[in-house]
Amino acid sequence: TTHYPLPTTHYPLPTTHYLLLTTGDYMLTAASAQRLRTTFGELTVDAFASGATALLARFWSAEAVAGAEGTDAFKQSWAGERLLVHAPVELLADVIEKLERTPAAAAVVVTPNWTGAPWFEPLKRLAADSVVLPAGSLRAVAQRTDHVKSWRAVAFYVPRRDAT
Repeated sequence: TTHYPLPTTHYPLPTTHYLLLTTGDYMLTAASAQRLRTTFGELTVDAFASGATALLARFWSAEAVAGAEGTDAFKQSWAGERLLVHAPVELLADVIEKLERTPAAAAVVVTPNWTGAPWFEPLKRLAADSVVLPAGSLRAVAQRTDHVKSWRAVAFYVPRRDAT
């Protein structure tokens, strides 16, 4: 586990959480997460969380951390889940592929609103609905991530596509 220097000024998390941070961590604000639950319904697992960014009681993280139900979201079964997917952008093509291979999964996939990105249109086609989240919907939790506050994000709702 990588340890980061503890903050000396006000940050949005209790000091004990900084030992759980991953470089580049950022997350949805509480208001944005509530908006997604209201719009798309309750979610069962936060698939790409860290110990500091998990928004649901059940979460998977990149490495073993206290509270994580599993590691590496791609090695977990997505069938029967209603996932919150806020993956690093470099993994979004893999997320789309896993969702296509798992018709028994539903997901809310949160991404930057980068309409020209190679994953944007395939994700839009897979989704039944989407909501654009305004700038300020994301919050920085690690050093050097304050820029995410200015990003607009989009949440794509990918429904189950099996017979149930």
